[in-house]
Amino acid sequence: MSKKIFIANELIKAVEIGDGRKLYLTAYSEMRIQSREIPIDYIIKTFNHPDIIMPHVDYENARNYVKHFKGNKVKIGVKDQDEPFVLITAFFQRTYFV
Repeated sequence: MSKKIFIANELIKAVEIGDGRKLYLTAYSEMRIQSREIPIDYIIKTFNHPDIIMPHVDYENARNYVKHFKGNKVKIGVKDQDEPFVLITAFFQRTYFV
């Protein structure tokens, strides 16, 4: 099955991510980071210095960025093929140690 192209609608906010670059939020992505209580600095650090970058499951012009923070993983989906960079979603994944 082929992947879709992510097209951002209603960019509502931009956050500075360094070097003059910005990461734009949609109403959906802003709602997700607020409801999941993910600090915006975690989003920025994950985008700028990920532990791993993986292809996005649904979109061919996006990737997933993952970074570990204090026993948790933050995973963000970003349309990053070209500017504007757009946050698709963000969530915590619990890290368990055995």
